[in-house]
Amino acid sequence: MNLCAQCKNQFEITDANRELLERLNVPPPAVCAPCSMKRKFAFRNERTLYQDTCDLCSKQMISMYHPKAGYTVYCLECINSDAWDPLSYGQSFDFSRGFFEQFQQLIKRVPRAARMVANNENSDYINYSYHTKNSYLSFAGNMMEDCLYCNLAQESRSCVDTDYAHGSELCYECVGIQQCYACQYVVDSQNCHSSQFLKDCSDCSDCFLCCNMKHKSHCFMNTQYSKEEYEQKTKAFRQRPLDEQKSFFEQYVRGFPRRCNYNYNSEGCIGEYITKSKNCIDCYQMYEGENCRDVHTGFPGLRDSLRSCYVGEQAELVYESLASGADCQRLRWCIVAVSKSSDIDYSEFCFSSTNLFGCSGMKGKQYCIFNTQYSKDEYAVLRKKIIEHMKKTGEWGFSFDPRISPFGYNETVAMDFYPLSKDAALAQGYHWQDDIPVTTGKETISWSDIPNDIEAVDESICKEILACTATGKNYKIVKQELAFYKKFNIPLPCLHPEERHRQRMKYRNAFEFYHRQCMCNLSGHEHADRCPTEFETTYDPNRSETVFCEDCYQKEIAQ
Repeated sequence: MNLCAQCKNQFEITDANRELLERLNVPPPAVCAPCSMKRKFAFRNERTLYQDTCDLCSKQMISMYHPKAGYTVYCLECINSDAWDPLSYGQSFDFSRGFFEQFQQLIKRVPRAARMVANNENSDYINYSYHTKNSYLSFAGNMMEDCLYCNLAQESRSCVDTDYAHGSELCYECVGIQQCYACQYVVDSQNCHSSQFLKDCSDCSDCFLCCNMKHKSHCFMNTQYSKEEYEQKTKAFRQRPLDEQKSFFEQYVRGFPRRCNYNYNSEGCIGEYITKSKNCIDCYQMYEGENCRDVHTGFPGLRDSLRSCYVGEQAELVYESLASGADCQRLRWCIVAVSKSSDIDYSEFCFSSTNLFGCSGMKGKQYCIFNTQYSKDEYAVLRKKIIEHMKKTGEWGFSFDPRISPFGYNETVAMDFYPLSKDAALAQGYHWQDDIPVTTGKETISWSDIPNDIEAVDESICKEILACTATGKNYKIVKQELAFYKKFNIPLPCLHPEERHRQRMKYRNAFEFYHRQCMCNLSGHEHADRCPTEFETTYDPNRSETVFCEDCYQKEIAQ
């Protein structure tokens, strides 16, 4: 067992991990997988946006960097122009100083894009999203259209307040859905339509308040009814206040067994939300991956990668990296290296490049160190010398020091998966941003003056400033949003968009695995007493849910 240099907990490096480490030609990690993931997440700000001016053209822009963070930030037009050359910021490596100290000096000078977006239309207030149209405050989703307040909504249309969706349309307040249509308050379900308040259902239509159901229609509280009876039941239930409906749903699903994980059509995999994958261990949200370890959010075709997150399609041999793009190979300790990049170490925001070390903002370059051009032979000699220096300083093999992140911990996705207080974040070496843009006390209307019936609300509400009933934060309703609520008879949300996102994240278990035994003791399941099957799951043993192995779960829902 190894001792984590960050949290001081013990962790194991398995033989399979050692094999990958050897192929990647990297030393064994000094920190455990959770601490490693936390460090990478602290470099990804998706949701916190600021008003700022471009440091090149001085135009107003929306940026993920705080205006006083001390970095050079360009608008999207300038960052993609020929008006600047990343090689002009090159510096020689100083062997009397540490690597990370010098790298921070470089990245504060090299221009960076205000947001990570491309090929979008009428979608200014989004980030880490591509090929998206008419969307607002939606993040980390590709090919979205007319989406509002969504997160990781891939290839989805006209969804509002929906997270982790794929191929879905006209959905509201859903989490973890695939190919769903016109659904509300649906969690971890697929191929469902015209349904509300579902948990772990598939191929269901016109169902309401159901859990663990398959191939059903006109079911209410897991009971089959005629169409007329179903409509009477749902109409009566909808007369309750929305908060009461939600509370009832959450209480109701607690009485059903949970499956140990949501892995589908996968072989030899351990983790959560793994689909059509093979030999992926301790992975979270993988699709068509193979032979990966400790990967969070891997896209189709990812192979032979370790300890990385948000890794693009057809990537291979990616290690300790964040947001690497499609067709990338042999990336180690990188932040955003995309578009057929390869053989890059300790670099950030590099595109279509190869053989880089300690670089930032490079496009179509090769054989560069600290943004300085070298010949192939010069590059090889200097790179080897710097690695030996980093071994002496104890920096070689470590992922990026959180102290060089341009973001406060509370600005990043780290807060979604590893929430920390300010004191705890600072004690662990992270930054904290106290000046996040938010207003309170500016509301122009009180909730007592807003009709409960959405039909009685007119467009004048879009001119008002509301106050979140949980946090007091101010926010507004946009016209596109109001039209959606009216179409589906949904009352105005009384929570700020960020609070709504925080509430939805409660439906996703933490990225941490526990070894447990199946809790099934039901007769007829081919075991005399409690099922002896053991498994890895994201359900903490201290939680109240009853967790079944996959076999017992499938037998139970088939009843």
